[in-house]
Amino acid sequence: MRRISYILLSTVLAIALFCSFGFYEAAYFAKTDIVTVTDAATYAVLAENTGKVHVIGNLTQDTAISLPSAADHLHFRFIYCAAATESHDHTIDTGSDTNYFKGGVAFADLDAGDAADEINAGVYADGNSNSILAILNAAAGTVVDVYCDGTNWYITGIVISDTIPTFADQS
Repeated sequence: MRRISYILLSTVLAIALFCSFGFYEAAYFAKTDIVTVTDAATYAVLAENTGKVHVIGNLTQDTAISLPSAADHLHFRFIYCAAATESHDHTIDTGSDTNYFKGGVAFADLDAGDAADEINAGVYADGNSNSILAILNAAAGTVVDVYCDGTNWYITGIVISDTIPTFADQS
């Protein structure tokens, strides 16, 4: 009888642990770290999606991506993942020249031998007012990360395209 009680107790504990882990695992995997940028002329990044990867797929139009209001500890990654080189442009906008970009992005030229932009050591924001990054004709491998310190946005990444990305102030 004692042996049966021990086996029963062990089985119940094993099932309880398995079920607890199963529910935990299901809850963990129900959360996603990926957000899809919608196919629209404007896309507002939500502060609550900090730390998540924003996937830019096959879009049918140019898209202005607006970052949320500057706040400490925000981080967003934008990656281009589509079936072919994009024929539409994307901008990433902080919304204000007072919340400007610091840093820059590397550039890899898709149309090698076609223009004077073959090798580019980097494209940099001016560090005092540039608040818009324009990416034209993004291709596979394009990745941009932005981090906010509560005032400014630190930017890094690589743009693969046939056109050098540019930084600009608000119009």
